[in-house]
Amino acid sequence: MVFRILILSFKFIAMVSAFDDFDQCKDGWPIQPSCSRLIGFGIYTALAVLNLIVACMPRGISYHRVGNLPISFFTAVISKLLLIAVSISFIFYSFYVHQYSHTLMAFASARVVFWIINLSSFIKWRDLPYLPASLAITYSLAVCFDLIPMFAWNEYFTSRTFKNGEFVFYSMDLILTLVVFVSTMCLSTLRSESSSTWSNFSRKISLILPYVWPKKSITLQLRVALCLFLLLFGRLINVALPLYSKWIVDGLAHPETFQYSLIYISTLLKFLQGNGAMGGFLNTLRSYLWIPIQQYTTRELEVELFAHLHSLSLRWHLSRKTGLVLRVMDRGTSSVNSILNYILFNIVPTITDIIIAVVFFFSTFNFYFGGIVLVTMVLYLVVTIYVTEWRTKFRRDMNEKENASSAIATDSLLNYETVKYYGNEMYEVDRFRHAIEWLLQLPVYFTLSGFQRKIAVYSFQLAEWRSNASLALLNFLQNGLIGLGMTAGSVLVAYLITVDQQLTVGDYVLFTTYILQLYAPLNFFGTVYRTIQKSFIDMENMFDLMNEEVDVRDSPNAVEYHPTEGKISVNNLIFAYNENRIVLNGISFEVGSGQSVALVGPSGSGKSTLIRLLFRLFECPEGSVSYDGMDVRHLKLRSLRKQIGIVPQDTVLFNDTIKYNIRFGRPSATDEEIYEAAKAAMIHDKIMSLPEGLSNFLVCP
Repeated sequence: MVFRILILSFKFIAMVSAFDDFDQCKDGWPIQPSCSRLIGFGIYTALAVLNLIVACMPRGISYHRVGNLPISFFTAVISKLLLIAVSISFIFYSFYVHQYSHTLMAFASARVVFWIINLSSFIKWRDLPYLPASLAITYSLAVCFDLIPMFAWNEYFTSRTFKNGEFVFYSMDLILTLVVFVSTMCLSTLRSESSSTWSNFSRKISLILPYVWPKKSITLQLRVALCLFLLLFGRLINVALPLYSKWIVDGLAHPETFQYSLIYISTLLKFLQGNGAMGGFLNTLRSYLWIPIQQYTTRELEVELFAHLHSLSLRWHLSRKTGLVLRVMDRGTSSVNSILNYILFNIVPTITDIIIAVVFFFSTFNFYFGGIVLVTMVLYLVVTIYVTEWRTKFRRDMNEKENASSAIATDSLLNYETVKYYGNEMYEVDRFRHAIEWLLQLPVYFTLSGFQRKIAVYSFQLAEWRSNASLALLNFLQNGLIGLGMTAGSVLVAYLITVDQQLTVGDYVLFTTYILQLYAPLNFFGTVYRTIQKSFIDMENMFDLMNEEVDVRDSPNAVEYHPTEGKISVNNLIFAYNENRIVLNGISFEVGSGQSVALVGPSGSGKSTLIRLLFRLFECPEGSVSYDGMDVRHLKLRSLRKQIGIVPQDTVLFNDTIKYNIRFGRPSATDEEIYEAAKAAMIHDKIMSLPEGLSNFLVCP
């Protein structure tokens, strides 16, 4: 309490000092340095009070994050401590060199108090699942205010400011404020690493890049470079087109000197641009050039993932549902292309256009227009990111339930014949229905015709409702911000045309054309951001598969197996699928060359397990399996399995030709060898009686 009283007293002293220089603002509102610092003093004072109120409020959120704090949290804390140190150092340094004013001291003092209170609030709320709105607003306004001097360079930075070190302090302050903003807003500081799709963003992008850049193809590399050039060229057209609209309107005011070439050039630019993110010659050409790159990415990912799945052990495959694995694989590969397309061709161009627009309006019009565009854009992006991040948990929940229901449906259809044998069609339908519905009873009562009824709400539908309702809220906030920014700018342009006569009608066309052109892709920004979130989730699931450890692999000293005697030795073999059930316990025997051995036992006694261990489909925890005296763990898997033939008790055939199935045991076999194998199995005549012989397709259940 004493600490807060001291802070408020310090604020009061700074406020009294600030009003001494209030008269300096009258002739330079609002860009004059003394004036803007006075505004900054008021803003930071208000934000400090807001954070102080929030810090004193009880926490009403029941869910809190668990686990270690992410690196981004400590990055933000250190940056805030440095901001406090920089502001205090600047105050003492200004007194030391005798280059200070009351407004400058008040502004710096307000920043010190603001960051101290903000840091305490930040630490207090560190374990919440999302960033409090007060902190989100704080960082957004701090960044906006710190960017003002960049657009009024001559007013702020003179030889005196460079000499007394004010420029150095400003640069450090701007950099640290941006670090705080990025750490908290984009890296999801206040949530656990696994709950944000944007956590470890750089690591996720680094996982994608090897599949995007075609190292072995110069042609594809040139296509990538050309696509990036077209992207940059499109940004320049977005600036030029509104200017031509202005020149055309202003030119029509003087018909005798109007140049029709302006219309031709404007039409050409519109043809190249299209309607923003979609259409247009440049975007069409870029999409055409990007197709082979997209195919390259998909091909490389799918092949590597498919190879990795085949390298995993049988134990892993038996513990997974094939339908779920294939769905994760399909979603993951398509999600990578979605992420690349949306980031490269939607988000990056949109943010670039915003930066160019802010600079353009600051330089072409005045401070007010640049400020309107900057504040509107920053608030729009912050609201979109903040609300969409908040909605992520609904999408994750829906994704998990969709995966579960899909796996049930796939398994049921794969066992279609068994379902028919037992007449359990409705049982399977009910099982699938329950997987989708997941009934949840809520203690909510409604009065219908005088009766109170307890309503049963399905959790999937509840999550879907929350997702759609939060989407409607996001759209409302986005449209409200865009409408306010558009109204403020249009009224200001109209005022400067009709009253001050500083601008022309063409400037109004320039402003509205540019703003509408800028807002068009922002209408899809929320959708794009949500799509990227979903794609990140799908990509995470795919890379989780790729990161699965291969527990049965060749040892570093493994050798090729070349049979000599053909003797198999099993010595004191012990194996269990889990700790509670031992399948094989101390099994030992030998099989010499030319001998036949039968394994007899009831179902579940370990006969199939023993065969799998002979193929080294599982690792032996205790005991050993040897071929010609060599431990199976010291032999290369491929060379070992090529020396063993097997006829499984369950018929396993691929949905391919008869020739493919016969040749599968040795893909290098010739057609003559396939015929001989068919004759040896006494199925040659039957195969030849089929319409297409060995080329006849097998349709397997």
